[in-house]
Amino acid sequence: MAIAGVAMLCLASPVASSTSPQPRQLVLQLSDLPTGFGIDKSGVRTNKQVAKDDASTPVGQLVRWGRIGGWETDFSKDTSVAGLLSGAIGGESIASVYKTEKGARASFVVAASRCSTKPFKEISAGVRFGDETHLCSLARKSNGQTIRVFTLIWRRGTVTAALVLAGVEGGIRPEEAVALGRRQDARIKAEIRC
Repeated sequence: MAIAGVAMLCLASPVASSTSPQPRQLVLQLSDLPTGFGIDKSGVRTNKQVAKDDASTPVGQLVRWGRIGGWETDFSKDTSVAGLLSGAIGGESIASVYKTEKGARASFVVAASRCSTKPFKEISAGVRFGDETHLCSLARKSNGQTIRVFTLIWRRGTVTAALVLAGVEGGIRPEEAVALGRRQDARIKAEIRC
């Protein structure tokens, strides 16, 4: 049903196929999330914000890559203590748009290289979205609990995307990130075809 909604957006949108995809349409929407999840915040991700969040990627580098803009949606599960022990408890859906595939690829290479740098560990995604895909895993301690974070990143043409999903160790599986990534990628494909 959510995919049909995306198709309708293409028909109703003034965006022509020769223009850049609209970043807001490239991330998960409430209708894409599993039952029990809600959107905490959603908004534009400027080059300045990206550089602030990642000091190793300055604004000048983003400009050289031709990053036009992006969007981020943060979501979480309305949980009880029991609900925290199974499945994802929260995450982020992120997309960036570049002027050229070359710029998107250059940005993606940097992001992908972090997947094999400690404390991250690259694991098999079992699928490929777009032109290239990586799935990273990371464990962190929070209030005495081990939290597992899966980060799925991919590139489709001039768009780079990331789906970050976190949950209690042993209660979250990488397949959950892949399933949500599949929904986000369907949005990207639909928007690129508009």
